[in-house]
Amino acid sequence: MNEIIKFLNTHYDNAINLVNAFEITKTVEWNPQIYLNELYVQLGHVYNVLYSNDSSSEKGRKIDNLGDELSDVLLQLINLAYILNIDMYDIKELDGYKSINGLNDFSILLGQLTEVIMENFECRFKKDREGFNTSFDFEKDRLFKLFIITFEIANEHNLNMVKEFKLMIKDATGFLERFKSGKRKAKEYIDIYDNKEKMLGYCEKKE
Repeated sequence: MNEIIKFLNTHYDNAINLVNAFEITKTVEWNPQIYLNELYVQLGHVYNVLYSNDSSSEKGRKIDNLGDELSDVLLQLINLAYILNIDMYDIKELDGYKSINGLNDFSILLGQLTEVIMENFECRFKKDREGFNTSFDFEKDRLFKLFIITFEIANEHNLNMVKEFKLMIKDATGFLERFKSGKRKAKEYIDIYDNKEKMLGYCEKKE
């Protein structure tokens, strides 16, 4: 648990800022369900790194950096917690949790998290969940377990997620700079800073 708290202390704000920065690449507003879709995409990339073969890999696309893909998973989990008003530091309540089947447990728990969010958006009928007083408590439990499992996978492959996440941010920032200056740019964007000169993200210049 100490390494997870260290990670949050180092990168929580960085994660939220990065998600906000990527708003310039979107043509529609994302809701929690779309962010869940993005999490599934990143989970697929993790599987692609670990279990890729000719029948499942996408031709012409190289996905082989496990640290980067796990960083993307952590990014989406942090953002989901943020938009669902879940305090990531409450993850300490699950100190001692360990999965049994790692990535397979991740897939099952992610399905359960998706189901309860769909219920809260009235896409499915709501059901009681034994051991939890509210659906919010269930969301927290599943999201935190997904976060912990991601670190378990990283540890199995001797990956330092503080370092890997930093590398991911650098790569993503480079992409955003190319996006802002490239032909796809339809509007002019500028960097936003707070009064302590900490970068918060981007916005359209006229705003």
